[in-house]
Order: sequence, then C-alpha cells, then structure tokens
Amino acid sequence: MIHTTSINQEVKTAGAKKRTPLTFVPGHIFQGKITKLFPNHLASLSINGMQVTARLEAALTAGGRYWFEVQEGSGLPKLKVIDNQGRTGQGSPPPVNEQLIRQLGLPQNPAINALLDQLAVKQLALPKHALKEAAQLLTTLNKYDRQTVDLVHLLIQKNLPLSEEAVRAVQAFQKETGVNQQIQQVIQLAQSAEYASHPSIEKLVSALKQFNAQTEFGQTKQPVLHLLQQLVHPSATAEQREAAKILLTRLGLSDTKETIDGFIHRFHQVVLNQQQTSSEVRPLLPPQLTNQVVQLQPREAMQHILGSLSNLPQGEKGSLELLFQRLNGSQKALDIEGGLRHLVSQQLPANERSMLLAALYHSVSPAITDAKSGFGSHLQNVAALLGLHYESEIARHVQQTNVNELSHQERLKGMLMQLEQSLPLPVREKVTEMIQRITGSQLMAQEQQGPLQQVLMQLPLVLGSYQTDVTLQWEARRQEDGSLDPNHCRILFYLELETLGELIVDMQIQNRVISLTVFNEGDKPSRLIDLLLPTLHDALDGFDYKLTTLTWKNINEYSHNKVQSHHESAYKQRVDYQGVDIRI
Repeated sequence: MIHTTSINQEVKTAGAKKRTPLTFVPGHIFQGKITKLFPNHLASLSINGMQVTARLEAALTAGGRYWFEVQEGSGLPKLKVIDNQGRTGQGSPPPVNEQLIRQLGLPQNPAINALLDQLAVKQLALPKHALKEAAQLLTTLNKYDRQTVDLVHLLIQKNLPLSEEAVRAVQAFQKETGVNQQIQQVIQLAQSAEYASHPSIEKLVSALKQFNAQTEFGQTKQPVLHLLQQLVHPSATAEQREAAKILLTRLGLSDTKETIDGFIHRFHQVVLNQQQTSSEVRPLLPPQLTNQVVQLQPREAMQHILGSLSNLPQGEKGSLELLFQRLNGSQKALDIEGGLRHLVSQQLPANERSMLLAALYHSVSPAITDAKSGFGSHLQNVAALLGLHYESEIARHVQQTNVNELSHQERLKGMLMQLEQSLPLPVREKVTEMIQRITGSQLMAQEQQGPLQQVLMQLPLVLGSYQTDVTLQWEARRQEDGSLDPNHCRILFYLELETLGELIVDMQIQNRVISLTVFNEGDKPSRLIDLLLPTLHDALDGFDYKLTTLTWKNINEYSHNKVQSHHESAYKQRVDYQGVDIRI
C-alpha cells in the first residue's frame, strides 16, 4: 500500500530523485569524482550520476573524489578545487577533513560535518552561504541525524526560510495523519469530561464542526430509493417501472410473482401498519406527513413517503436498511450495497442497465455531477476555508484592499491561532500540530522544476459521511497570466475511498486530449466503468476535452513505474555535450 507519508515524500522530493540537466550556479559547493584521465589535460568527471568532460588546470587523480566550488556558471563553467586531497576509496566517501572546512570559512562543529557528509553521499549541491545558515539551524535544533539534515536541505532547495518554525511545519506536513484525522482527534479530546467545561473549548469544537460541514461535498442517497420512486412516479413509463421492479426483485426486495401494484400496497403496509417496523421507520417522517399518508391511497402515499425518506441525513442510514429488511421479509440484515455491486458486474438487458445507471446517477447530489460548479470549485473553497491563503489575505486586509468574501477570521488556521494560547495544554498541543501542518501545506505548495511548475495541495474532504484527505499534484508550464496551462499538463490525485480503498488517478493532458490511469488494489470494475464511461465523456466534452484511454492497474505497479520513470528520465535528460564541458 502507498501511504500518505510515502506519497508526500515522493512528491515533495521528486526534484532530488530526478536526474535533471546540469546547471552550475556560482557559489555552489558539491563533490564529484574524476573517473578517467585523457591526454591534453582532459578528464571525465562524474557529477550526480552524470559524466561530463573537463579540462584540467589543476593536478587531479583518476578515481579521486574532490570538492568543487562553482566560480563561473555561464559559458564554459569554471570550477575551483577546494579540497585537493582526493579520496579514492570505494563506497561512501569518508567525512570531510578540517582543511575543507577551513577553506570554506565554515565553523568546525557537528552540524557542518553532518551537512557536508550528506552532500557527498547524495551528490547534492548547496550555496556556500546556505551552508552556514543551515549549520546554525541544526545547532539550534541540536539534531544532526540524516532525516533532519535532509529536511534542512529541502528547505534550501525550495528557497524556504531556514527556521525552526519551517522545520516543524514541514515535519508536520510529512506525517501520515491528515487534517481530517487531526480534527477528529481534537474534537474527541476537547469533548472529554476533563476539558469540556473550559471556556475556549466550546468555541473550538463549534468551529471545527462547522468546518467539517463546510467541506462536505454533496449528499449521497441510497440508489434503491430511486428504483422505488420509479414505481410510482407520474412521468415514469411502463417500461421504466418494469425495469425498476425487476432490479428490486434482483436485490431481494420483491419476487417475480409480485405485481407492481402488489408491491406498492405491501410497501404501504410495511411503513404504516406493521407495529414492529413503524416504531423505527415512522419517526423518520414528519408528523404532518404521517397523518396525511394514512388517508391517502397506497400509490400516492408511497410518493410522499419516498420524497421524505430521500432527504434523510446520513445518520439515518440504518433505518432505511431496516425498511429494506422488512420489505424482504427476512430477520437478517439485507446486503443492499453488495447486491448493487453484483448488479453492476452483470451483463444486464438494456432497459435494466439504463435504469441502474439512472439510480446510481441520482444517488449523488447535483453538486457532484454539475460540471461547472462541482468538485473543482469545492476544492478551491476548501483551500480558502483551511487558510492556505491566510497570510496574504491578512496583508490585503491591512492594506484595505479587496479581500475574499470570507473574512480572514473565518479561516480555520486563523481561528486556531486565535484560540491556541487559551486552550488547556493537551488540547493546545494538538491544535499547534494542526496549525503546523497547515503551514507546512503552504510552504510545500509550489516548486519550480525547470520550465515546469509543480503545485502540491492536500485538502480535507467529506464525501457524504465519509471523511478523508485528497492530495493533488499539478505539473504544467505557467502561462503569462500566472495560471497553469490547461492544454498540456499532468494531474495526480491520491485519496482513500470508503469502498474502493486507496486510489491514485494519473491524468495526463496533451493538447486537451486526456489519458487516465487508475491505480487500485482491487480488480478492475469493468462493468461499472462501461456503465459510467459515457457520462464521463459527456462531462469532459462540456469542457472541450477528449478522453482517449482509461487504464486500470494494480496499485503495487505504481511504485515500480515511479522507480522506472526516474531511471528513464535520468537517461533521456542526460546532456549530450560536445567538446569540453567545464574547466577546472
């Protein structure tokens, strides 16, 4: 399985894994190896796994590892040897010596040794001035382990502040616990008897629950309700009613001998007249409706009842299951969801197939299926509510310029920061971790990889009653107006769903032509894909996109392909220099 932590690490450190064309920036320090010597003072130099040809103006030894400082980066790059005691040993290079540290003008301490050791092992390059700042940060943190050194180097690579706050924020972002899980942990702790009476707790819990409600994306309904409604809907055709009845029979709610009118009459009796059922089901109906339907004929009564039941909150799901159990006449719970999955996997007649698709389509709210104001708009709103733009909104507010419709106090991050110091210590620590994670999301959001801009975002998401986090990564060229090119880009979605489990969707767009690859542990749901594919095509057509391929792969192939792609990228992006590449 690919956990959130590994996804974050893979995405955020992708730049360190990929072999990119060599660039020499004046002032950068790195280690290279002289692999071969040639006549006329030429040599082959290995830098970060790439071979370049160098003209030597210093006496170096084949097989030796040397530290270099870039003096000139443009034209024919010029490197200065800053450690003339080349090392020819096998494996990882030994720790740097005192001569190198003195020549760099760096302090002699464990932090510098840890940084330079990691630069040598990972073949990384850093500016000399950043080495001093990074060493000071490691000394302040009093941590010299590989993980902390890697994290500090990541801050330097992304031009982020070298501060304790930035370190803690990025560490929090790399943890597996997502914002949704953090929110639930805070609510559970805050509502415990020990802290429930604290003055700030009520405000905290209320704000977190409100945020959850605002991040909910569409209500889901039981597809069976649509099938039941088709039996009594005035505009339903005889063929549609018959298809709905057959599907209800396949699900175990009726039998082949029962007529549609007979089922409607039995439904009326089950809901209103059976004492055992009415004690659980009738309270779900508004009192005025209960009194009204008693006076109505079964068909009209069923219309009103289903109209009310279709608006039930998610928490009443168990009561609907009880109703289905009573319709089945069984004392055991009926596996409706399993029955629907079985139907989806079957080769059904055209009329039943069409009715099943309509039931699935109507089981989600219009917000989910609305192409213009659906998922994308919701994610933008969640990002704003979370407070990913909190500091910039504060700045605009101070300057009295136009700000977003939502006040900056309504952002989750701003609210947590206001309450943080007034909370009991255990709750405060949890809230601080949440603030740090949001800050980490802000720091890690964007990265430039050559001409491509990478945007990484992890957002909490509530799908019906299921709470999860979705991680999205965009990779595209940035246009003149600052937006990412929608015609040529790549978008990755990482999320965990209630039934499908862990899911990765890789969407690649070239000239508005889309190829989709879905990674999941389960078998390919071919029938479901065939059922929903026409709807997907229509939705994409509305945005002037064309879907050409949809591939389903086992999620274990994802890691293998990622490793392969890194090696392929290293090969394809290797720079084919002609003549002399650099001067030493």
